[in-house]
Order: sequence, then C-alpha cells, then structure tokens
Amino acid sequence: MEFFPVILQADGGGGLGGILLLWVPIIFIFWFFMIRPQMKRAKEHRAMIGAVGRGDTVTTAGGLIGKVVRVQDNEVEVEISPGVKVRVVKQTLSEVEGKNQPAPERIKGPELSADEKKAFKTLGLEPGARRAEIKGAHKKLIVKVHPDKEGNPYLAGKLNSARDLLLGKG
Repeated sequence: MEFFPVILQADGGGGLGGILLLWVPIIFIFWFFMIRPQMKRAKEHRAMIGAVGRGDTVTTAGGLIGKVVRVQDNEVEVEISPGVKVRVVKQTLSEVEGKNQPAPERIKGPELSADEKKAFKTLGLEPGARRAEIKGAHKKLIVKVHPDKEGNPYLAGKLNSARDLLLGKG
C-alpha cells in the first residue's frame, strides 16, 4: 500500500525536461493518427474537386447522382434527370467518375444466378446495369415504399435486399 503514494509524489525540481518527455509523444501520436490522415483526405478531395469537368458523373453529399453540364468557379450544374438540372456547390461533391475513366464493371447476364435475375427485376432494371444505375433505381423506388412515409416495410426490405445482392454487400 505504501508503494502508490511514493510513485505519485512530485519530484521537487522536475522542470521542463519531464514535461516535454510526457507531452511530445502524446502530441506526435495525436498528429500521426488524427491530423495527418485528415489533411491527406482533404488534399485528395481538393484535387478531385479541381479536376471536375463537363461530362463527369458526380455524386453529391446529399446522394444526388448526375452528369456535370457546366462548371463554374465554385459551382457545377448537374443534370440529374433528362431536362432536370441543379446547381451544386463543388465542396459538396463526394464522388467523381470521370468521362475518360474506363467504364465500370457490368454484371454479366449469362452468369447471373436466379436470385440476381430476380433482384434486377425487383429494381426494374435490365441485367448488366451499372452500379450507379442500381443505386439510382433503388433510391427512386425506396422513397415510394419507405416505412417512414407510410409505405410497406416488406417491400422496402425486398428492395434493400436486391440492392445489397447486386452491389455485393450481402
């Protein structure tokens, strides 16, 4: 029992060396594990935003998916549906798929299982739809049948299961 009070007693003249010995590693660990990764993500996001061009497919932080029609200094005009254009602040873009990037992988029709074919049918899509098309179709349908909007929880569950199966989450 006498051991703990002896350890906790302050040394009369510890000085600056003891304080630095304690705080320097703590500051380094905090910087290395929290500040540095956040700075790296911010730098990548700034580069992505700066490279946005006409024809790119973008996803906003709010979940809108569309094609860039016009680029201004800190805004882009995004066509989210034929004839429907919205102005979006560049900083709210969370994902950019450039027009010069290779096309996303398509799910091949002949190799689909019965469950995958049923999932495409549930979402109202043709087999071989891209990820963005699957996400868009799911979002459009789930808004109509979501339980929070007095919709059917069974249908919402089926839509979510179909999306998860096709996107490889389930």
